[in-house]
Amino acid sequence: MATTPRVRHLRHRQLDRLRYSDLIPAWLAAQATRLTTTVSAVFNALKVLQPQEILDLANIDLPANTVAPAITGTAQVGQTLTVSTGTWTGVPTPTYTRQWKRGGAEIEGAIGTTYVPTTADIGATITCTVKATNPGGSVSVTTAATAAVIAA
Repeated sequence: MATTPRVRHLRHRQLDRLRYSDLIPAWLAAQATRLTTTVSAVFNALKVLQPQEILDLANIDLPANTVAPAITGTAQVGQTLTVSTGTWTGVPTPTYTRQWKRGGAEIEGAIGTTYVPTTADIGATITCTVKATNPGGSVSVTTAATAAVIAA
C-alpha cells in the first residue's frame, strides 16, 4: 500500500523533530535485542544436539589413530630414542604433542620427538604418549615399551 503525500509529509516532520542523538540509542537497543535473540536461538538449537552432531555441523572430525606411534633406537644410556607420530586422520589436520615416560611415569621436560636415556632410566622401560589435537578434541596413544634401558 502506497503512502499518500500527506502521510509522507507528516512522517518527515516527525523525524525532523528528532535528533540523531535520539535515534542512535534506539537503533543500538534494537540491534542488541536482535543479536540476543539470534544467539539465544543458536544456543537453544545446539543444546538439543549430540556432540557428534555439533561436530558434523562444523565439518570437524575428531583425530583418530590408524597406525600407532613407535619408538626406534637402542634403549641404552646415551643413545637417542626417536618417536614417530604414527598415522592419524581428522579434520582439520591434528597437531601433536609428546610425553616420554619411564616405567609409565612422565619424565619431566621430555616432550620432544627424541629422548636420550640417562642413568635414572637404567632397568626401566621407556614409552612415549603422542596426543593428537584439533578443534574436535584430543586423542592420546602410547607406544609399545622399549626393552629395559641398559648402561652405556
